[in-house]
Amino acid sequence: AALIDGLTRLYENSGNARWIEAALELSTVMIDEFSDPDVGGFFYTGKSHERLIARQKDLYDNATPSGNGMAATALLRLAAITGRDDLEETGRQALLAARPLMQQVPAAAGQSLVALDFLLGQQREIAVVVGDDSEAGTQAIEAIARRFHPHTVVAPLLAGDPPASVPLLKDRPAMEGRVTAYICENSTCSAPVVGEDDLVAALSGFSPR
Repeated sequence: AALIDGLTRLYENSGNARWIEAALELSTVMIDEFSDPDVGGFFYTGKSHERLIARQKDLYDNATPSGNGMAATALLRLAAITGRDDLEETGRQALLAARPLMQQVPAAAGQSLVALDFLLGQQREIAVVVGDDSEAGTQAIEAIARRFHPHTVVAPLLAGDPPASVPLLKDRPAMEGRVTAYICENSTCSAPVVGEDDLVAALSGFSPR
């Protein structure tokens, strides 16, 4: 789960489609191997593991975040970038599995609460099409990454055709060959923002919601 989240964020900061594809591939393995199709959430051991008396779910944060909370976080962010409703629903089910813990012992459910906050918050999706100036594109992506916007996901396109797995980038041209950002809220997009300076100005107006 942590690796899926790391691969997703690596894609957001690099624009390299191999990382989002790897995250999607690994999410399929995680869901198939660890998910509980009956009541939701994720078991700590996979179905290929040796047979146990009971399969436990890792719901409590300890020295590391809970596996279930980390899975919910990873799937919800991945769903926001790829538009995959099935991933979002699986992430929701993981949160429902942790609902009693979040209600009764919230201090032990920090990672699940992070995922819940992302799910309930007003999500922003930013498609960044770099255009002809790769350096300006890199600076624009870095400008987004420097700000704390926990409900924001980024889909960069450095060159070539957009990956089919990221529909957020479909039909998003680089205006005048310059770096262009399409800022969307819950899949509804505003007018494109052209140039790094205008993007920075637009980001400055964001509240960290």
